[in-house]
Amino acid sequence: MRPATLRPVSAGTSASRALPATLLLLLASCATTHPQGSPDGRLTPADRKARVLEVRKQEGSPLASLASLEPILDEGDDTYWSRQAVELVVQLEEPLARKGVSAAGLLLAHYTGNPSAPLASHFLFHGAALMARTGQEKDLRLALHLLLTLLEEHSPSPLWDDAVWLAADLCRDLGYRGDETALLEEALLPHPGWGSDALSGRFVQKVRYRLARLYERQGRTDQALREYALVINFHDGLALKDDALWHIADLHAHLGDRELELKALRLLVSECPWSRHASKARERLR
Repeated sequence: MRPATLRPVSAGTSASRALPATLLLLLASCATTHPQGSPDGRLTPADRKARVLEVRKQEGSPLASLASLEPILDEGDDTYWSRQAVELVVQLEEPLARKGVSAAGLLLAHYTGNPSAPLASHFLFHGAALMARTGQEKDLRLALHLLLTLLEEHSPSPLWDDAVWLAADLCRDLGYRGDETALLEEALLPHPGWGSDALSGRFVQKVRYRLARLYERQGRTDQALREYALVINFHDGLALKDDALWHIADLHAHLGDRELELKALRLLVSECPWSRHASKARERLR
């Protein structure tokens, strides 16, 4: 069954109201590990760096490491060393769990405590990624909710590409094929204020190819062919080009259009001779 929280809540809803009950329980379990602010006042960039480097060298208690990182997370500033602190918490997931502390719950507690913090998208993404690792359906549904919240309320973000891809994976794993398709389609729409290069590059090429494969499985041949063509013609480099040409040839063969099938195979052999499909393409051209 599709979760009621599949789409994020509209802007303006308070963070506590937006969170599913399972997440509120998760946050409650780690409440004692979340100090309210740093007793030393604001940290300098040198302070953040020193704390992160200290934790990297520590081999003792994960709780001691966490105590060093918490003041950085409390401030919520989006700096290099702050992002490193978040990633260290992720790396401490297993030793913290052995101490009864949820790394995911900890990061999400920082988010709910200050959802407008510059570091909010990092709390959301890494918290969601940790939840997704369990493979449990309730955790996958919660992780999807968190990622959709990130995409709707904290974009643009340097984690946007990763969030889109992971959210699509979760839709697939949960059986929400229609939502996987819709999510990828929305990712390709123009985003005001994101710049003219937002729909170019390797990530968008991957999205177009994945969307084409979904269309193909759904029997939406014309749309699949369109996305494959965009992969080939509007992205620099050769990555995925041979795969797209191979699938174009297969689709035209299925449609009974031998001329277009051969055209795609010739392009594959001439422009991608290194391809894993090249030898089979040559056989089909004989």
